[in-house]
Parts: sequence; structure tokens; C-alpha cells
Amino acid sequence: MADFKWNEAKLDSKWEQDECFFERKGPVARFTLNYPEKRNAYTPSMWQGMRRACEELNEDVSARVLVVTGVGDRSFCAGPFGFSKRPPEEEAGKPARWPNPASYMGRRNRINGFARHKPIWDLDIPVICRLNGLAVGAGADWTMACDLIVAADHAFLGWWYARRGLPTDMGGAWYLTQLLGPAKAKELIFTARDVPAKELVDLGIAVEAVPYAQLDDAVDKLCNTIIDNAPLAIRADKVLIDRAVATPRWTWFESYAADMIRTVQGSEDARERRLTTLRGGEVEWLGR
Repeated sequence: MADFKWNEAKLDSKWEQDECFFERKGPVARFTLNYPEKRNAYTPSMWQGMRRACEELNEDVSARVLVVTGVGDRSFCAGPFGFSKRPPEEEAGKPARWPNPASYMGRRNRINGFARHKPIWDLDIPVICRLNGLAVGAGADWTMACDLIVAADHAFLGWWYARRGLPTDMGGAWYLTQLLGPAKAKELIFTARDVPAKELVDLGIAVEAVPYAQLDDAVDKLCNTIIDNAPLAIRADKVLIDRAVATPRWTWFESYAADMIRTVQGSEDARERRLTTLRGGEVEWLGR
């Protein structure tokens, strides 16, 4: 099994920009929200940084996992900060296209909000949320955009939108309905209650909840398990699973699965894994 440990690995590269930074250590990259005075509330700079990080990783075949987290042990992300609530026409001193700024919020900003998750969706490799503290509102939705969540046991998610008179405008209604079904999604959204780490695991939202002091070890263990497996197969399965959510069954088999499975099975990556398994004596299923 791979033996990668983030705190002991050599730093290969790092860049910083306002309120966030990105580090690469061997096969694992980490994107960190760095705005502790605002409980790591997300800013335009963070989303730009996330897009930059994902673009870099998609061009690097040696990258295996991206971990997203926040600084400190209090907050992963406390929702938005620094986004304009006025149409750009108004900011430029021009008449607004829509008479009510709420129309702008309901039309363009919401679409832009969904698009902020797209770099994570489009990333070829698995994305692990290292949930180091609370994540509420749009911060909770950001965690759901990740493929897997490992939580500190004091962390919680909260879809607090209704407390502020807002709909779940960053995808929470979609994520929760897909994962938990409509009834449970409605309960979490209508009550706007805090959902503690243990319940996140019970619901299948998080894969594990551990004491904060063990959080890095738990994330490293999950990274190692992923790194141990064939990279091309992992990348293909991420696409297949994501497309399965919203694709009719036969379309999924006919349009996605057949071509992707054929490509992966014919790759050098798969051939190497089959030979390795044969050498280990596990031949029954391989011979079929």
C-alpha cells in the first residue's frame, strides 16, 4: 500500500493568492481556504484560485488526488463574502438591465454560482473535502461538490439559507435530493439545522468522522487507498458515477459505459494491473 503522509512529504510546488493557497506534494495536491478572520467565507479570489488549481491538475497526469480544506480548526467555509449584490450596470453608473436587483440575483448570479462548482466537477481526479470545521450555506454546498468528505468530529454542515430568507442557491437542493431523497433533503433545508459530523457519516454524506488531531491521518489513509489503485480506472469511474446520477439507464450504458470501459480495458494501465494480479496468483476471474 502507498505510504503518503502529507505532513512529512516534500513540497514540490506552491502558489498563493488572496484568501487561498495551493500546494503540491507528489501525487497529492491541497487547496486551502485562507480567510480565518471571516471564518473562511468564500470570495471571488477563492473561486478563481480553485479554477486555476483544477486547470493545472487536469494537465498533469501524475496528479492523483486533490484535497480541499480551510485553515485552522474552526471553519471550512462560512458562506459568501465580497460578492456584489448589484448588477454590474449599476456599479458602472448605468441603468440596471432589470428594474429589481433581485432579478439579477435570481438570474445571472445564481447561474454563476452553480458554475463555481464546475472546476471540481470537471476535475479528472478524486476531490476529498477535509472538513476541518463548520461549513454553512454556500460553504456546505461546496463540500457537497467534492467527491468524498472526511470530517473532524466537531465539524458540521448547515443549509442556513431559510434563516436568511433565501433559497438554496448554490446547489444544495440538488445535491441533497440526489444523495438522500426528497424527504430528507426537505427536512435539512426546511429546518436549516446544524448537521453534526456523526450524522453526516450516518447519512452517507461523509465517509468518516474523527477527532481533529487525527484528521490528517484519516485523509492520508484515504489518499493512499486511492493512490494504490489504477489511476485511469479511477478517472473513468469518476465520470461514470457522476453521469449515472442524471442519465437514463440505457443512455448511460450505450453512450458512456461501453466506450469508456473499452478504452480503459485496452490501456497499458489495465494491462499492467492484470499482470500484477496474475503474478499474485489471483487468476480465477481474470481467466473468464
